[in-house]
Amino acid sequence: MNPQQYADIGIVALAVALSSHMFGPTAAALIGPYIVILLASTIGASFALARRKKASRFGGVFFFLRVNGLAVLLTVALSAMLADYHASLTVKSTLAPIAFAVGIVGDEWPSVFRWIGSKINAAVDLFIKIRGGGSND
Repeated sequence: MNPQQYADIGIVALAVALSSHMFGPTAAALIGPYIVILLASTIGASFALARRKKASRFGGVFFFLRVNGLAVLLTVALSAMLADYHASLTVKSTLAPIAFAVGIVGDEWPSVFRWIGSKINAAVDLFIKIRGGGSND
């Protein structure tokens, strides 16, 4: 089996095959990947919901809607960028992991961005120190 055949075996192919019975093959090719995104982000969001303070049912439903909506909006673009960056990856192969990651982060995006910012600051400080440009305090 060549690598292209492996790319066609996976959760996205399964979702497309199963949804083709309901929507037809043409629509299933478009709908199937979004079914995977919603499923993966919902599973991730369930972990994020468990970390949150207890809220009302409406609050939980609203949380899932927000997280799943964000996953639908971001996952395809992030998957395409990642597949462009790494030639060994395909968009289909990265949809579920990225949607799961978006779901599991949930409402913690400010913390994630602060962590990324601290790593960038540390890298810049190290670069300045290596170049010999900073103060010696």
